[in-house]
Amino acid sequence: MSPGSEGFDFWLDGLERGRKMVDFLQEKIGPLHEKRILDVGCGLGGISIAFNEKSSCIFSLDRNEKIISRFKRRLSDKNIRGIYFLQADSSRLPFLNNSFDLVIINGVLEWVGHDKDEDPISSQLHTLSEAMRVLKKDGILYLAIENRFYPINFIRDPHLGIPFVTLLPYRLGYKLAYFLKGYYYTTPIHSYWWLKRMLKRIGFSRICIYAGLIHYQYPVVNINLDNKYPRFLQRGSISKIITSYRNFNLKRGLFLKVLFLRAIFLLGIDRLLVHSFIVLAQK
Repeated sequence: MSPGSEGFDFWLDGLERGRKMVDFLQEKIGPLHEKRILDVGCGLGGISIAFNEKSSCIFSLDRNEKIISRFKRRLSDKNIRGIYFLQADSSRLPFLNNSFDLVIINGVLEWVGHDKDEDPISSQLHTLSEAMRVLKKDGILYLAIENRFYPINFIRDPHLGIPFVTLLPYRLGYKLAYFLKGYYYTTPIHSYWWLKRMLKRIGFSRICIYAGLIHYQYPVVNINLDNKYPRFLQRGSISKIITSYRNFNLKRGLFLKVLFLRAIFLLGIDRLLVHSFIVLAQK
């Protein structure tokens, strides 16, 4: 896929996203070459491939057999080695306790309860508990997910396209979705404060939440939302975002998105309204 393609194909490929994640994690936790890494919900494997460029031990997991088959073909076509893939569910990871230094759940947590009989929030908690279980002592969970209070999400949920559900308590949104669309809201996303609460409930000790700008799927700049206000968005950061997004022809609505970012950081409401979150949580 060429860098010139905009939108879904760019996000689906995931390779450039993975490279941004690698840069960020190496800055925060150091070199990755000796770390055992698990990519949960690997999709077509772009993130796993990016991490494979820095680490020799990557396990990639997805519950979708067809996706795994496409990932295998991708590795074969590119002659990539060192990635071990398997089909499994994130709520029942087929690994021993204390197996990994890093577990990645990137754009996946919201989907783990979709098409299941189990309550989606319970599925999310089970997935996080499993990540905790397979992490080594002091291991790191990398979690990325959209913010339920990002204003566009009020109009249309980013995954199932259902209006208003992110504004409401989950149980009410679940029923409203069925009334409006004929199917339930099974892909819940969360606020800054709810993410902290979930991870503390699981038992993670050190939890740090960042705004991956503009979007967690291509985080050019990461701002620590746990720092005290004011958390200014520097002019150099804005220039870096604009240049990077233009280089990959991701220009749609860029001016308005940057203007919105500047406003929410200036007003100190970034924790409430930023597009998405990147979380580092330590076992």
